[in-house]
Amino acid sequence: MRKLKCAICEDEDQEYQRFLELCESLPDNYTLDHFTDGSEFLASYYQGKYDLIFMDIYMKKVNGVETVAKIREIDDLVPIAFATTSQDHFADGYRLRVNRYLEKPLKLSDVKEAFKMGEEALKLRPHISVKSEGKDVEVMESDIIYVEQSRHHLYLHVSGGTEIKTLGKLDDFEEQLPHPPFYRCHKSYLVNLAQVASLDKEDRMFIMKEGDNVYIRRASIFEAARVLKQFLFSGLRNEAH
Repeated sequence: MRKLKCAICEDEDQEYQRFLELCESLPDNYTLDHFTDGSEFLASYYQGKYDLIFMDIYMKKVNGVETVAKIREIDDLVPIAFATTSQDHFADGYRLRVNRYLEKPLKLSDVKEAFKMGEEALKLRPHISVKSEGKDVEVMESDIIYVEQSRHHLYLHVSGGTEIKTLGKLDDFEEQLPHPPFYRCHKSYLVNLAQVASLDKEDRMFIMKEGDNVYIRRASIFEAARVLKQFLFSGLRNEAH
């Protein structure tokens, strides 16, 4: 299993340093990004970016409750742990499907439990197995940004800048993945719609959230726009329910 991608939103440096000290007792199987404000966090967040989020409730600008409400509009699954000195927000935590409620000062046992929760949730997410450089590699479906065919090889472009090379045909690989969120936009490209930031009709390409461009065949540009719109609408509709 890959490292757990974690984020902490905490504006008090003393509390953040305490969190880091507690994390020193944990195995080195995670990455951690630090944010000091909810608006800063939301500016770079997209569905699936993190596997676990630690969220302080009382922040000076955009507070944790407002931030989590925005997160839940686009990501219903990511595990979230509230961290606070007060018990006044249990109702908010329940309403926003917060998974853990950690009281400050944070305790090692609580932090360990939160990480374990994130690891268990990660294991349950769908994976696909490919052979690369003689080894079997497990890739999380939601981590795949897009897949590119070049001659006899496939290149899986994965979140975090990783590229996995494997022998195969895109036609066969496409059959192993759900549609949506995956969409065949070109004879050489299969794209994950959940990783799309925007669509450039003039240049006929998807602009991905991590910066890459994925080309769309000329004949499919209007279909691609329709499929992306339907996918985004479906996500919003599911959130409304």
